[in-house]
Amino acid sequence: MRSHLTRSVFRQLISNQPLRFRCPQAAQTLRPHNVFLPRRRNLFGFGKRTTREPRSPQFDPGFLKMNELWVAQTNQTRPPTATELVTAWKAFIQHKLKKKEALISYEADRTLRSFQFLKKARDNGELEAALFFTRGDMLAGLQALETVPQDSRETHNRLARELYQEIVKCSPEPATSPKTTARRSLKSYMKILIDTGDSKYIRDLLRSYLHEDYPSPKTFSDSHLWAKVVDGFARDGDEEELLETLQMMHKLGVKYSRNVQQVVVNFYAGRNDIEATRKWYGMPLEPPGSRPTPPTLSTILHFCTRNNQEDWCKDIFREITAGSPDKETWDIILQWASSAMGKGVEEVEQMMQVMARSSPEDDTLRPDVTTINGLVSSAISRNDSYLAERFITMGTKHGIYPNAETHLLQMDYRIAAGDLGGAQAAYDALQSAEIENDTDLLVINKYIRALCLSPTSDYDHIVSILSDLDQRSVRLEADTVSAMCRVYLERGEMDLTLDLLNTHAWHCTAQERVAIRTTLLEFAQSSETEMTDSWETYILAVQVFDEMPLETRTQLMEHFFKFRRGDMALHVFGHMRAHNLQNKRPVLSTYVTCFEGIADCADRESLDIAYNMLKMDSSIEPNTLLYNALMRAYTECDHPFKAMQFWDEITNSREGPTYRSLELVFRTLERKPFGEHKAREIWAKMRRMEIEITKDVFTAYICCLGGKAKLQDAYILIEKSEKEFGLNPDFMLLGMFYNAALGQNRKDAVEEWAKAMYPEIWTELERLGQKTMKEGHRMFQLPGIELRDEPDEDDDEYES
Repeated sequence: MRSHLTRSVFRQLISNQPLRFRCPQAAQTLRPHNVFLPRRRNLFGFGKRTTREPRSPQFDPGFLKMNELWVAQTNQTRPPTATELVTAWKAFIQHKLKKKEALISYEADRTLRSFQFLKKARDNGELEAALFFTRGDMLAGLQALETVPQDSRETHNRLARELYQEIVKCSPEPATSPKTTARRSLKSYMKILIDTGDSKYIRDLLRSYLHEDYPSPKTFSDSHLWAKVVDGFARDGDEEELLETLQMMHKLGVKYSRNVQQVVVNFYAGRNDIEATRKWYGMPLEPPGSRPTPPTLSTILHFCTRNNQEDWCKDIFREITAGSPDKETWDIILQWASSAMGKGVEEVEQMMQVMARSSPEDDTLRPDVTTINGLVSSAISRNDSYLAERFITMGTKHGIYPNAETHLLQMDYRIAAGDLGGAQAAYDALQSAEIENDTDLLVINKYIRALCLSPTSDYDHIVSILSDLDQRSVRLEADTVSAMCRVYLERGEMDLTLDLLNTHAWHCTAQERVAIRTTLLEFAQSSETEMTDSWETYILAVQVFDEMPLETRTQLMEHFFKFRRGDMALHVFGHMRAHNLQNKRPVLSTYVTCFEGIADCADRESLDIAYNMLKMDSSIEPNTLLYNALMRAYTECDHPFKAMQFWDEITNSREGPTYRSLELVFRTLERKPFGEHKAREIWAKMRRMEIEITKDVFTAYICCLGGKAKLQDAYILIEKSEKEFGLNPDFMLLGMFYNAALGQNRKDAVEEWAKAMYPEIWTELERLGQKTMKEGHRMFQLPGIELRDEPDEDDDEYES
């Protein structure tokens, strides 16, 4: 009788743990950090509150030691000892082999660096040859590389070449000798190079072996090996090399086997190339009497459905049916009858009975759950979920009950249809099914993401699913981690977010880590996120994603400046300044951005700290751009005397001032006591040197005159601006001039003059509206300009 105990129950029984039954209402209480323990009373009768320790980052054995070597080489510091690296390298490779996990790009890089470092240490006599890797260790390294990652594979190719060359160097027998370490390494080496885009090199290698007198040349004419080479070109989309390889195989006497046919037909069918697909399918197979593989027939079936080749498809399957098809082929025939021939469930059921009667003594030809799953998949590919359910019911009628794959198929098409309730029912049924090699993870990840996006999902149910996966010690996909991070962050669950990242993010590829990091930073920089949550999210990102580039860190700093949190922005800047990698430390543009942000916030304390950091940074060579930012920052922080020191630095430099420098110095002199004298001097020099007057510089000078009560001089300049400078007064010029004038009585004078001279422009300006400041005067609300009240502190304390 079928057991209805779930996998979690079996795990608890095996590990001698008490049974715990989950219900949706109680799922939250089962999480480790929410378990309620008996309280102890201390002297004053209050319970002690225990702090929750976050989960430590989960690295593979040996990886951290190899990463230490990379850090040491990057910073030119002392590396780990050779013996430590040998032990770490072996432990890491054995772990990957045991888990059957691929080495992602940066793991392959650390593995390659460690191997090269140890090889050099051996050659230099710093490591005894007996302590170096054996051929078995290096073969294990090659075998670990056979599992292909989804990201960049260039480093894997280089590592495979290094390992194979070293194996050949220390092997007494040739690589062509059967049943030797060198021979096994050659097969692994060929597979890795094909998978990493080096199919042409392997093809030339196979051809060279066939031209030489080796003990077992038949092995290198094996169509299985050549099929892998052809498949490599097919995956790379290189049709020219693929055809050249097929021609070469024909000349060398390599058979056009059903495996080669499967690769070529799949290549052209994927391109919907009708002529080429029919040509290569029709090529005679060797040895004579061979039949196409079931995957080839499945490819042909879908190809014909897409390209309206029903007649050709009918001829193929009638020929297949006339022979003696095996069980897998029968399954494809039933799918053809259902999809291409349009036969209903009852007709397919009759064909299944014919299939069973064709060989009553052969039990292997009887329909089973694989047959039903194939029919369900075929129905799903046509978006016919009702037909899929009928096939499942038909199977149950004949005693063929759903297995794990059936439930996964049900989950998949129900998720696609938005039926999360139905997907939940399939998930519940899946718990009592036997699953091998974690084949359920793909669909469960998709289910979790759908729940995260659904506004009606039960949070406790999501946590319950994650708890099941956590007990199995399996890793989530990067997209699922991103979705869960978003859910946790929106609920303020920072501890759970860190646990999730420490468990899964360290095993993601570089591109996947960027995607997860982007989710965190989008939340942190959202205008709807509270500033405390934004700051805590940034701290999480810095902890887990230390590789975060300088540009991204600078954007975060700008975000905090934008919301007037100069203290937080300066902490971000400080983290960059203290980073141990040079490419993460502030550059000149970073300092400029920082001082511009401080100017926007008018944060005096942050300005002093940032300027001290600049003075201690020997890698920064100040230029006019940086001095402009410093001048603006000290001006906005009401320290015009200090700001003018940077103007002196600009005028004494080889680069000299820019138009932005001229604009800023007039803004500074507007704030500086008796600054109009220096302003007139600069203006006169500009006129003598016949420097072109831009609108921004002219406006800044007018504001300087207005701020120093030199209204008549400003009137004269504005009135002749069109004739002398080619600048027409507009509402921005008059509005900034009005705002710069000190005291309401002077503002009224500017208003009276402007109404008389430029009535239409003044009417346009009045539409913007005014704001009454706390001192009682009014100011225009100009676009792009934030109005701030004058500071309470006097300027005297900054005049030293």
